[in-house]
Amino acid sequence: MDDPLPSTAVAHGGVYVWKDGREHADTIECVMEYPKGFILKYATRLGNNNPVPEAIFFGTKGTFDTESWTARGTGGGKDALTQTVTVPKPAALVPAAPTNGGGDTPAQLDARVGGEGHVRNWLECVRSRKTRNAPIEVGYAHTVASIMCFKAWESGRRHSVWADGRGLDLNMDHHGRGNYGTLWTRLDLGAGTRPFASGGTAPLRMPHSGARTVYWNITAARDIALPPSDFGPLLSFVAMRGSAGRPAADWFVEPMAASNPCQENLQAAMLSRRRR
Repeated sequence: MDDPLPSTAVAHGGVYVWKDGREHADTIECVMEYPKGFILKYATRLGNNNPVPEAIFFGTKGTFDTESWTARGTGGGKDALTQTVTVPKPAALVPAAPTNGGGDTPAQLDARVGGEGHVRNWLECVRSRKTRNAPIEVGYAHTVASIMCFKAWESGRRHSVWADGRGLDLNMDHHGRGNYGTLWTRLDLGAGTRPFASGGTAPLRMPHSGARTVYWNITAARDIALPPSDFGPLLSFVAMRGSAGRPAADWFVEPMAASNPCQENLQAAMLSRRRR
């Protein structure tokens, strides 16, 4: 798809079967949205081993799965495939190099996973300086998706990014029942008359921003006052023009000029550094 990094992620799950003190969910469903306009769903169920294809692709031309390695027009629209297309199945389990005791050692403990053991391949390449089986960009994309899903599951909130945008009079409020943890970075709000405008009054008013939301390099035609102290917990404001007002006790505010931050777009800076 040539679209490696998700823009948002949501997740639900828990420890429903293996109540042995583990920290991570034994049953989980994750849904990620990607900038090009598609979603990816990942699911793990450690309480049921019914065999299913590891991956299924649903598109406007049909459906493809990694059990049969065949694309069919099933479910497609007017441009659906009229003939099935089967691609060669990847090589099965490849034996690893002989151990000191001789003989072959399986490359993976799980025989469903083909190819060399990825951890050993990485360690060998550290020593030999050879190219790894998996490019670092693939590992990075995998890591970003995993972290976003984990944080969405942990927090119970959707995680998203808004970057490099401008408008006539933008607003950065969330609905009280959809207050996702968000990174807002390098945004021009335009007139700046309603950056945090939100409705709701006591006792129905709820937080209007997910915990640990970051506002980074936010500008407007006027100074931007901080939102009310009940806007959300653990918020960070860096290089937001004005930053006037009294912050809540658990907020971080660094009122530098928008022209002074070390990075204008925090998301782009993180992606650039981590891809090297």
